Amino acid sequence: MKAIGIDIGTTSIKAVLFSFDGMKEEKIERCENAFLSREDASEDPELIFSNVDRMLDNLVRFSSETPSAISISSQMHGILYLDRSGRPVSPFYTWQNRWGAAVEDELSRMVGYPIHAGYGITTHRANSHVPADASCFSSIGAYVAMRLAGLSRPVEDATLAESLGIYDAASGHVASCFDDGYLPHVVDEPTILGLYRDIPVVTAIGDNQASFLAATAGIQDEAIHLNYGTGSQISFLSDRCHEGFEPRSFGRKRILNVYSSLSGGDAYSILARFFSSVVSEFSQGDAPDVYGVMDSFPIDDSRMVFEPYFMGLRSDPSRRAFIGGIGKDNFTASALTNALVRGMAEELFDCYDGLCEDVKALKKTVVASGNGIRRNARLQHYVRKLFGRPLVFSPFQEEAAAGAAMNAIVGQGACGSYREVSSRMCLPRS
Repeated sequence: MKAIGIDIGTTSIKAVLFSFDGMKEEKIERCENAFLSREDASEDPELIFSNVDRMLDNLVRFSSETPSAISISSQMHGILYLDRSGRPVSPFYTWQNRWGAAVEDELSRMVGYPIHAGYGITTHRANSHVPADASCFSSIGAYVAMRLAGLSRPVEDATLAESLGIYDAASGHVASCFDDGYLPHVVDEPTILGLYRDIPVVTAIGDNQASFLAATAGIQDEAIHLNYGTGSQISFLSDRCHEGFEPRSFGRKRILNVYSSLSGGDAYSILARFFSSVVSEFSQGDAPDVYGVMDSFPIDDSRMVFEPYFMGLRSDPSRRAFIGGIGKDNFTASALTNALVRGMAEELFDCYDGLCEDVKALKKTVVASGNGIRRNARLQHYVRKLFGRPLVFSPFQEEAAAGAAMNAIVGQGACGSYREVSSRMCLPRS
């Protein structure tokens, strides 16, 4: 049995033909996303759909059998507007859009759960230019799934409705106070929307849930999941919400507890750009392979402190990065690199470390995913040191796309739940 999973990320789109017989990604397609405007963090939804359609065509033609189902995972918290025919009448404003900072406190008080800038509803409420022909708003994943299924109105899975800010995972309800006529329909389990070339299209899910689903397959309940992409997250499953973590839906009656860093893996790129600009400005030439030099620095534990909060914190958007503990002997590129990477690990660890001991005792393995940690041996070192747990890697190259394929199989009916599809996948890990 095969399924196709597509992950629409902030910087790239990945599509995977997944074989459940071989438990592997048979073929992977990738392409880059591009911002229309960095100022408002917007992207072109029609170009995104066109790229997804092309990648799907390649995978369907490559497959030795007709895939059983298709599903999507997508970057969370963004928003776009659709007209009555389901066509975009705005750009897609990503989770990095900051318009909503002015209304996040007011909206959070209205609903009783935290809503932050970048969530779809804050962008919507702060947007003074909602298109006149807009009929509803949508996440990017629900929009693409709707188009593939031949519908004209999006259907949001609860995981993406949460990221819009209109659904409370703890109560399982849509916030009716936001119903100004633009709300999409919300479902709380994987649902077939329609057919793409006679293949069932299942509702899209959040990339955090999809990545967790694939990365922790076979060890869901004992796993702490660290994902380092453009942002970063620490996630674990529980039957309740834990302080300091955001509750997110994960199938019926299960809670994925998540803490998200806004800078995350991008912090390493920010430091690399700084080094590159220094070299270029002083040499009046092109910088060398900055990442290669950074990766070659020896790992050390200098006393420098680097809090890599370049984009603030969800709980404090005004917070910024901080460097301290600088002395005459450690003010070096090597020490800066080590301190920043250690700070990337410490931000997620500090949140985990605040959990009660009985919860931490159940979480025996740290599962890492995302190129931000897979390609960074220094970050792996600090994660092992801080968590004091075995560090293993996701068995898949594209966890969120593989998780979307698993979601497709649940929605299509071959597996009854996320727990069942996970239990069938006992995978080797390294």
